[in-house]
Amino acid sequence: MEYRGFQRTMAFFGALLILISTALVLVSTKNVQEVVGQLLFFIILIGALLYGKRGGIITAILASVIYTTLHFPTIISMGIAPVMPLILVRTAIYCVAGPLGGEIFSRIKQFMIEAGRSDFVDNDTKLFNGGYFGTLVDMEAKKFERYNTISSIVLLTVDNETIEMYLAEPKTPGIKYIADGVVGNVRLVDEVGIIDRNVFGVILPFTPREGAEVVAKRLQSIMTSRVGYDESVSYEIISLPADKERLDKLAATLAPEA
Repeated sequence: MEYRGFQRTMAFFGALLILISTALVLVSTKNVQEVVGQLLFFIILIGALLYGKRGGIITAILASVIYTTLHFPTIISMGIAPVMPLILVRTAIYCVAGPLGGEIFSRIKQFMIEAGRSDFVDNDTKLFNGGYFGTLVDMEAKKFERYNTISSIVLLTVDNETIEMYLAEPKTPGIKYIADGVVGNVRLVDEVGIIDRNVFGVILPFTPREGAEVVAKRLQSIMTSRVGYDESVSYEIISLPADKERLDKLAATLAPEA
């Protein structure tokens, strides 16, 4: 099973479990705040599935704020003491479930990549190699042709001279250090590959050019700081539908030889 299939499965069964638990809360308490509080776990589930630990943390905080806001009428009329235990317990559960779930999903994705696609993974970085990344690019093109879905691809290139100097340094953490910086700052739904030892690619499903520009600048800054040389990283954005021809050429260039 690919990770996207795993995501869909987890989203389905997670939503089913949340709905069942919400129904039990409704039957037992008939408390609107607690019912909504239970449904907020769905936001955390999606955040963790798509964005990993960072997404889990952000959605856990958001859920805590929403849940606390639901109790404002009670706080105003009776003070905070009656609802403080409920808020603290629910916040604690959110703040454990979000980061922990995101971390688990991140590790599952990495395991599935390494175990299930060992022929398609670059040994040094544990990213998809150029050939398989080309296959993924081609899949994005086909999805656009079939469903007219938008997406973007970011290509990040470290200057050749810079990468040579970086790798020649005795104490350099190596190319995986740069790769980890990229992987750690994209969504779990995004795909990351290494096309050459100085060129990284990131596929951003359902992301327009404007969103890709934000991601590209963030990754450029992170990679530059890890390489240690200013203005050493450049980027190119290929977005659908505007750059369909460029995307097709990229897929053809990276396609593995038969």
